[in-house]
Amino acid sequence: MGLNEFAGYGAVALAALASGYLASTFGLRPVPFYLGIAFAMAGLILSLTLVRDTTEHAILETRAHQSTENNGSSFAQVFAETSFRNPTLFSGSQAGLVNNLNDGMTWGLFPLLLSSYGLSVSRIVSGIVADAFG
Repeated sequence: MGLNEFAGYGAVALAALASGYLASTFGLRPVPFYLGIAFAMAGLILSLTLVRDTTEHAILETRAHQSTENNGSSFAQVFAETSFRNPTLFSGSQAGLVNNLNDGMTWGLFPLLLSSYGLSVSRIVSGIVADAFG
């Protein structure tokens, strides 16, 4: 799990570095957005060509651990269990939401805030990259 987190945040930092470099070299629009389009296209192509469906594995796992509890649960039942009925699952879900929310706020809103104070794109990017790796 630690390697997964490291890889994810490392990739985000490298993408921020690349988009910041493109923004400082070519301007804020439209060149940095091409990087996002390239990532989306690469993800789509990889999903269509290399990613295999795991439904058969999930069915096999379900049969191996057959129980009456949560067997054939609907989305509404799972949502209620993780949102209201089970405090442990709720707190884990809430912690994940808050963690992703403050990541999004940091990576999305701080650059806008710093830009409103007159910082250049290269200064903003160098600060974000230093924060990600420091």
